[in-house]
Amino acid sequence: MTGTFQSTPATGIKWKEEGNIQLPVVNGSGEDLVNGQEVIMKSDGTLDKRDAGTEFPIGVVAVGGKDGDRVTIHANFSAIIHASAKGAAHNPGAEVVPDGTLTEGRVNYIAATAGDFVSGLVLTDAASTGDAIRVGILPQAYKK
Repeated sequence: MTGTFQSTPATGIKWKEEGNIQLPVVNGSGEDLVNGQEVIMKSDGTLDKRDAGTEFPIGVVAVGGKDGDRVTIHANFSAIIHASAKGAAHNPGAEVVPDGTLTEGRVNYIAATAGDFVSGLVLTDAASTGDAIRVGILPQAYKK
């Protein structure tokens, strides 16, 4: 049957999932985090529960745990890359955009400002320009 799911060509994308990257991260919320709970990344690289609509969720808890324990989240990223910080220190959870340049073969990311289309969130701390960082690439950019 033409045009039905069954007739999809073998070269077509049949199924693709976004946000299925699992990350182990320390619970820094001061309380238990449970399966299904949305979480945000704090500037110290630990997780906290999302309790305000203005907070951008980094993912959903898959395997919960007590404060200080490592929990597993389903992260809202299509990829996680090694990159370089540029322009200033970057704390975990910071919204960033690429600036089109490279440092030691890594893409440079700068802090997003008002009007930028945010494409990633910093996952590791960077004290200064040129420091290596990990960036979670969002499946859909959003305007800051």
